[in-house]
Amino acid sequence: MMLMRRLPITFIVALLVSLLLHSWLLWVPHFELPFSAKHKMTRLSAQLEPLPAVVAPAKKVPRKKVLPIAQAATTSETVESKPELEAPAESKPDTTETANAEPVAAPPPAKPTNRSPLPHFARLKFTVTAGNTGIKVGEAIHTLEIAQDRYTLSAKVQTTGVINLLKSFTLSQTSSGKANGETLMPEHYEEHIINSDKDVMRSAQFDREHQVIHYSDGSEAPLIEDTQDILSILYQFPTLIRNAEIVT
Repeated sequence: MMLMRRLPITFIVALLVSLLLHSWLLWVPHFELPFSAKHKMTRLSAQLEPLPAVVAPAKKVPRKKVLPIAQAATTSETVESKPELEAPAESKPDTTETANAEPVAAPPPAKPTNRSPLPHFARLKFTVTAGNTGIKVGEAIHTLEIAQDRYTLSAKVQTTGVINLLKSFTLSQTSSGKANGETLMPEHYEEHIINSDKDVMRSAQFDREHQVIHYSDGSEAPLIEDTQDILSILYQFPTLIRNAEIVT
């Protein structure tokens, strides 16, 4: 009771409203907004798991096949009846071992490393929870659209629930440029950060003709080949590490 008296009235009201809204969202029937039918998507789920241990296959050693006694005797008699055809002892090849040796198995063909092309439309939603409590404290929503060799990638990261009342944070990002199958080539990137104590906007323009990056603060930097922005890089790791172990 003493704690309730010390808390500001606005905080108590906001907390009660938040609890009521969360309770209503848990029990309200599922519904879709009118514009949600623009893209029919399949719900997917993913889980990170450790890779299985790779065990090197055992090398096959060619085994020697021993001729049956009857066959060995017949061969011996045939050789003795025609001594003029017998090769010298020091150069006579071991025809029995060579003819009956098992062939060594060839290694399996290498798996193709080509990556599947990026989808024309995708919407990914990530939920952040506090430890093992299951309490939702934030979320991130990514949207990717590719049309006529152009792409637009947007992301919104924000705190949710009670945490948002205590310390709010919102990050909006947009990346756009050319798309070539599996590769994104950004031409413009911008971000907008809003939290409890600041409001910041930043952007970068990729001038591929002159190989330079122009930043919104007036500075510039060389545009190196395969350069990605902080958002498009999340979709380009498989492409960049295909031929290199270290990527700048």
